[in-house]
Amino acid sequence: MKKLFAFLILLIAVTAVADDMSSVQSKARRAIFRSQQLREIDNWVGSAELLQECLTDYPDQDHYLLRFHLANSLAKCDSLHSAANHYQKTVELNPEFTNGWLSLAETSYAIENYSIAANAFEKGFRLKEIPALHLLYYAGVCNSLAGENSAALKLLQELIATDLPKPDWLQTTVATAMEVDEIEVAQKTVTRFCEIYPDDPSAWLLAYQFYSAQQDFKQAAAAMTIRGYLQPLSRSEQLQLGDILFASGVPAEAALHYEIALSDTTETATPGQYEMLASALLSAQQTEKAAEALQLALKTKPTARLWSLLGDVEYSRENYQAAFDAFLSATELDPNQGRNWLMVGYCAMETGKLGDAKTALQRAKQFPNQKQNANELLQRIDRK
Repeated sequence: MKKLFAFLILLIAVTAVADDMSSVQSKARRAIFRSQQLREIDNWVGSAELLQECLTDYPDQDHYLLRFHLANSLAKCDSLHSAANHYQKTVELNPEFTNGWLSLAETSYAIENYSIAANAFEKGFRLKEIPALHLLYYAGVCNSLAGENSAALKLLQELIATDLPKPDWLQTTVATAMEVDEIEVAQKTVTRFCEIYPDDPSAWLLAYQFYSAQQDFKQAAAAMTIRGYLQPLSRSEQLQLGDILFASGVPAEAALHYEIALSDTTETATPGQYEMLASALLSAQQTEKAAEALQLALKTKPTARLWSLLGDVEYSRENYQAAFDAFLSATELDPNQGRNWLMVGYCAMETGKLGDAKTALQRAKQFPNQKQNANELLQRIDRK
């Protein structure tokens, strides 16, 4: 959020002199004019020293404009903490001086005094005859940076209630609402963002992120799908959409997006991504495509899990020899998975390889979860 601001010291040396100088006493007035001449030749140190000397020698002539010019000069000398102190005194002497509040806000932001910056930005906003809505936004962000998220949300809600709030205002409001568990506020803001900016991909991405966080997978999938219409999805976004669709109970659609994501990335795709593709295809009863996807993955990155999935696919298609080979390959890569040994035994029995079946089932019964089934199958073999 810090990037939302650029620290621009408000150099209002010329316009400030045009302010009501009639209330400034003579010595302070002369100091202000002389300091302006020094500033015109970029002698900011001299300007600050002259004004400080006037303040020290003639404390009875203290004035908000004297403090303001002193603060400006100190800010240009990078004495930001001192500048902030004098800006603070400026607004204490004249609480209606808008430029004093805005300078205090920007300087306080620069020295990371976010709570003071937030209050000053809001004061500056309230005093502006023509509302400058970005000041209210800055006030909200500074409150967030100060850890005052409830105060931030109140300002941001006021901001986005205007006719055409900017996208970053809406995004920040959603993020802040989520911080304080105002889920309903966040949802309404997401909805409004999508209604105001229906052609903005970032609106639908935010909707996807919000609904994913709420585990509302159907809404999340719909939002990401719309985003895909507006802007081509990246590989990772295709995978995310596949995950969401799978969780939403639409495995065939999920598989389509997994296939798009993995279509030209066999070398860089992970085994887990192929597992998701195969699982989606199986759930969609597209067993032949599941087998093809797994065989493709196994050519470059064989894992026990992929071999086991291929075994399940072949077993479901009653290709028991192919299933036997797949489960056996899985045990070679990871001999500590009892289910794979049990499935080797099942498939060996289906193909009449009783010796291989007994060997596999003896291994399977060493695992607690497979022990009972393995013993029952061994007894069936012994009865033959």
